[in-house]
Amino acid sequence: NKPLAIKISLQGNLSTDKTAEIQFTDNDNNSICSENIVIPAQKNFSKTYSLNFTPQASRYLVGKITLKLHDDLTTDNKYYIAAEISEPIQAILVTDSKKYSEWAQDPSFFVISALKASSWIRTEKIPITQLKRKLPNKNVNAIYLCQTTKLARDTINAITQYLHSGNKNLIIFPDFENTNALSNLLQQLRIGKLIRIVKTDTPRKITDIDSADKLISSLGVKTSIFYKIAISEYAHIVPYDNTSSILTLSTTHPLLIRKSIYDSNIYLFTSPARIDTGTLPLSPAFPAIICNIAAETVTKTHNFTFLAGIPFNIKTNKPEKITNKNNDIICNLKKGRNECLIYNAGLYNINNQKPIAINYHPDAIDIQSLSTKQINSKNPTNKMLFASCLSSQIEQHLLKLAKGTPLWNYILLLTLIIMLAETLLANLRKSPSSSSTQI
Repeated sequence: NKPLAIKISLQGNLSTDKTAEIQFTDNDNNSICSENIVIPAQKNFSKTYSLNFTPQASRYLVGKITLKLHDDLTTDNKYYIAAEISEPIQAILVTDSKKYSEWAQDPSFFVISALKASSWIRTEKIPITQLKRKLPNKNVNAIYLCQTTKLARDTINAITQYLHSGNKNLIIFPDFENTNALSNLLQQLRIGKLIRIVKTDTPRKITDIDSADKLISSLGVKTSIFYKIAISEYAHIVPYDNTSSILTLSTTHPLLIRKSIYDSNIYLFTSPARIDTGTLPLSPAFPAIICNIAAETVTKTHNFTFLAGIPFNIKTNKPEKITNKNNDIICNLKKGRNECLIYNAGLYNINNQKPIAINYHPDAIDIQSLSTKQINSKNPTNKMLFASCLSSQIEQHLLKLAKGTPLWNYILLLTLIIMLAETLLANLRKSPSSSSTQI
């Protein structure tokens, strides 16, 4: 029951400004929300709009987005949605905030602020002494460790077992109060070796970014935003071979390290999230990083949207059926992997439980004017024959192409010409009669 925003991208060509309505309806065609918009007169325009509403308590979000606009092609004015509404992500933030008199000294202040700003992450703040008791909870998706002192060996072992359970993430911010405890943690988790704590009057900036890393690529921000981060105090850590450096400082020392353990990950920041150690927590990218690390733990168990006319795969644990809104059977599914093909766009169901949305391929509803030469250049191995005629004559033209041109009148005319020619030749061959008179 949290507010939800659906981003809608419109593309097209208009010669005049037009007023339209974007409407989202449920599977029973009941209106959920709508918005009146003005689409500008522009060639190849592209603009994004937003529909905001609060979905009902349900596992799935199913419906149809309609652009109510009179244009030449209404087929592409509809888009069907079938999505799973996941349970909120559970996160634990480990710190002892009570011992810090000022928020600027609290290493968890900016972390908890970033997590609270996200409505889909539920965060519980606990002291480090309670961490071991919380770890058996399989519903916890991510642990943000903002305090690394007083970590007993059995607690570290419990953290390792937690990560081995799969799809869990551990995020570590170093605590410089006890470097021995930090070094011991890094050694036991096999992340890297702590060399020393670096403190400099000249802040070090990020100079290298692993833009191919799935965390960075999922943020949707320009990598240039990271180059503005400057760090004045950090832990010089030499990562082990089974790790990767995602963000690297100008000193070639890593700022963010990742270690993967099966389907789980450990993310280690080498600098605390405090403003007295650098601008990391003030960067616009920081909240996105913090939240996306937790979001990585959510697995997609079901694909809901497919394209009409293109085969797609569905795996089932038992025989099932795909039906349309009228409960007509579209596909019979057997146990295991199934290849399905649906030609009509719309909303469908698997055993009236799991929704499926079928939409037309964008290329199938993209009107373009292409010449014969342009089309054949796209398909050089299969040349096509094109007919040009008025739309009112298309039926007669296609019929003519199918049956061919009648030739009996030409043959009759040719026969008459031949007969006439033969008659003339016959007359010319006859000898003329002649008579002679003698005197």
